[in-house]
This record gives sequence, structure tokens and C-alpha cells, in this order.
Amino acid sequence: MPAQLPAFYRVLFLYLDPLMAGFGSIAMLLNPTFFLNAYNPRYTSPPAVETTLLLQSHIGFYASLAFLQVVLLRVRPNDVTVWRILQASTVLIDACQVAVFLYALETQGRLHPLLWRSDEISQIVGNGVLGLIRTAFAL
Repeated sequence: MPAQLPAFYRVLFLYLDPLMAGFGSIAMLLNPTFFLNAYNPRYTSPPAVETTLLLQSHIGFYASLAFLQVVLLRVRPNDVTVWRILQASTVLIDACQVAVFLYALETQGRLHPLLWRSDEISQIVGNGVLGLIRTAFAL
């Protein structure tokens, strides 16, 4: 473990991040309706073929992210530059996810926070907070 990194960052980036990415991959594979309902409460099952293809591509994306988080940071435990680059790229993911959720809410006429469901609040706030933490680390 890199001695110069605070324990908070080590725990988040080495353990919690891969768990979240791994969970996302498995959940998209086993329960795609969970994600589709998160983006649109009026979602109807079964998903269209193009929607299924997009979800499946996300599975690979999150799996590759989990792989980098598990392997790369352990192979280069003292290379703070590698850690910062990985977190900076993950900030882009966090920002895109927040933007996509806000766009979905806007198209549904539910952009006001009082109209958000609890899973939407947790997704937006969670990704926002993680994005801020990653940005603070990367800078």
C-alpha cells in the first residue's frame, strides 16, 4: 500500500470502487430492469433489443473498470500518478452518470429535486460526492 496515500483513499479506491463496479456489472446482467427503472419510472418490460445491447456493453465497461481498480492499483501501489489518472478518468464516468440522470429527469418533467425518487437521489448525490472526492484526489 502506498504510504503517502491516506487510508480513506486506499479503502475507497482499492476496495469500495471495485465492489461498486462489480456489483453494477452483475446487477446489469442479472436484473436489467433495476437499471431501466432507475432511469425511467415508466419503463415497460421487456427491453428493446437496442436497449439490451447498450446494457450489455455497460457490463463490459464496468467489468473492465473493476479489473483496473483491482489489478492496476495493486500492481502500482506506490505510483500516485497512476492512481490519479485512474481517478481522473473515473470522474468522467461520475460526471456522465449525473448528467444522464439529470437529462432523463428533465425529459420526464421531473427536474425539480422534490419530484425525485429515493433511488434517483442516491444515484445523483452518490455519483456527485464520489466525483468530488475523486477530483480532490486527482488534483
